[in-house]
Amino acid sequence: MALFLKKKIIYTSLEKKDLIEILQKNIEPFKKDNSSFLFEGKIDANGNFNISPTFDYNARNQIRPEIKGIISGKPEKKLEIEITFDLPNTIKGLIGIVIIINLIACLILCFNNFFLKWYMVLFAIIFFCSFTYAIYDQKVKKSLSILEKLLK
Repeated sequence: MALFLKKKIIYTSLEKKDLIEILQKNIEPFKKDNSSFLFEGKIDANGNFNISPTFDYNARNQIRPEIKGIISGKPEKKLEIEITFDLPNTIKGLIGIVIIINLIACLILCFNNFFLKWYMVLFAIIFFCSFTYAIYDQKVKKSLSILEKLLK
C-alpha cells in the first residue's frame, strides 16, 4: 500500500562517523522493558539503518512505522540522509483482510434485509482506515522530528 509510504531527506553537516555514533547512542538492537532508547533496530557499518520507534506504543507491532535510512553525500559537502517510512507488511496484510471482510459484509447486507444497512458497514471501513492512517501519520511526524533533532 503506497498510501503508507513516505520519504523525506535530511541534510546534516555532521561527519559520517559522528552521525553513526549519534545513531548508535539512540538506537538499541532490540527493545528491552523500561529502556530509555528512542528507537530499536539495526545500523550497518556505512551508517544505513532500519529502525522502528519505541516511544509511545503499547503493543510491540502496533501501527508504528518501519524507518529505513540511507546515507549518501561527499565528505566535503553535507551528508544526505534519505529516510523512508513504511507500515510493516503484517499490519498492511491485516488492514487488507479487514477491508475485504467488511466489503463482503457490505455486499451481503446490500442484497439481504438484515438489521444493519450496508452503508453503515461501509462507514465502518472508512472510519477504520482514516483512524489507522491518522495514528500512523502522527507517529511518522514524531519520529521525523526526533530524527531531525538528532541528526542536525
